Amino acid sequence: MGRQARIVFPHVLHHVTQRGNYRQDVFFEDGDRVQYLAWLGEYAQKYGLEVWAYCLMTNHIHLIAFPHRQDSLARTLAATHTRYSQSINRRTGRGGHLWQGRFFSCPLDEVYLIRAARYIELNPVRTGLAAKAADWPWSSARAHLEGVEDQLLAGASWPPQDLGSGWAEILSEPDDPESIAAIRKHTHTGHPLGSSSFIASLEKLAGRLLRALPRGRPKKEKAQEK
Repeated sequence: MGRQARIVFPHVLHHVTQRGNYRQDVFFEDGDRVQYLAWLGEYAQKYGLEVWAYCLMTNHIHLIAFPHRQDSLARTLAATHTRYSQSINRRTGRGGHLWQGRFFSCPLDEVYLIRAARYIELNPVRTGLAAKAADWPWSSARAHLEGVEDQLLAGASWPPQDLGSGWAEILSEPDDPESIAAIRKHTHTGHPLGSSSFIASLEKLAGRLLRALPRGRPKKEKAQEK
């Protein structure tokens, strides 16, 4: 599945991730994360981006974001990461790029919104940084599980649908390797992740094909025998 030119759809949810340059650490102490979240909230409000879920790891970040304009996501991350990089470089005396050159993202339908939010909030558990999602203070898990106030999530319409037994139960379910693989792959390639009708609606908006095509050249039809 090849990477396509990045396209961001206003009023559509996206899973977003960006790593440190060469996968280097970008957060070095708790104060770094506090400052990053403050600046992210400031620029998200300025540029029309709603954050519905998030997780700050050691060398990368995850967001579920709802842009109100086509440039909302790019401008929010550019401003946040530029300011944050300058702050870290001044403090540490280092130079060069802190973040990799581009962020990765893919549009999500409502089904994959739930799966992607679950995926990112369980990242600290999956990697051994926390025993439970709510134990990691640098994600949206506490707000979603315990109703803890989180200014970054102020504009989000959560929960987006009837979650049945609740978010805690959803987080306690075993991981679905196929869903995780799909989220990672589509975020890297930029292809929308969801139902056929969801993808078709985005293709209509974009005026071009957005779904992944099979690899290799199409097979030629055999010439009809005379």
